[in-house]
Amino acid sequence: MLLYIFKGKVTVNSDLNLEKKESLIIKDENILIQANQDSELVLFITDENGEVYKDGMYSGNKI
Repeated sequence: MLLYIFKGKVTVNSDLNLEKKESLIIKDENILIQANQDSELVLFITDENGEVYKDGMYSGNKI
């Protein structure tokens, strides 16, 4: 998973501070997120074992 800070500031697990435009890769762990101000976060979840399309931008193309 990839956690992206779109707006604001957050603290992860009481010791990691992230702010706008920063991100964190999360793998096989639980985390605690505390917003230090109004914040917007985006969580990207992908299938690491899924098929990969390497011919440019994906737009519904069939492999």
